[in-house]
Amino acid sequence: MASKMSLLELAALAGGSGLLGAMDGGMAGLIIDEKYCKRHHIETVDLFFKACSFYTAAATPIGWFGGSAVGATVTAAVAAHRRGCPAPAAVFRSFAGAALGAAPGAIMVARHPAHYPPSRSALIMVTPFLSGAGAALAVTGCMRRPGL
Repeated sequence: MASKMSLLELAALAGGSGLLGAMDGGMAGLIIDEKYCKRHHIETVDLFFKACSFYTAAATPIGWFGGSAVGATVTAAVAAHRRGCPAPAAVFRSFAGAALGAAPGAIMVARHPAHYPPSRSALIMVTPFLSGAGAALAVTGCMRRPGL
């Protein structure tokens, strides 16, 4: 099945996996950031939201971009391996492509870690799809060599 996948299909599948990975990584980062906040703030008694509700610091964007790259890498590497690409080459190529796809958003967050205007937020939100497209592009030419 994976050997007949077009570049567009692989990019869409890797982008979807990158989005799932980003959501998982972002949620894990949000939990870590909340634990960090609770160590530094006294718990207040509020009706709905406490002082550390939805607190985001460094772990949330790290989880978002890391999960994005990992999710896209896994999907593209598995598809390339099924197509005949050697496993180490498939993993290396797909991770390099996913990291390049995530680089613009990661650079933007690294420069301004606190508040994101809408233009930055849009780039951050499409990062998983850019990772998927990068991973898919990186593994397109990787196939088993004849005679090996």
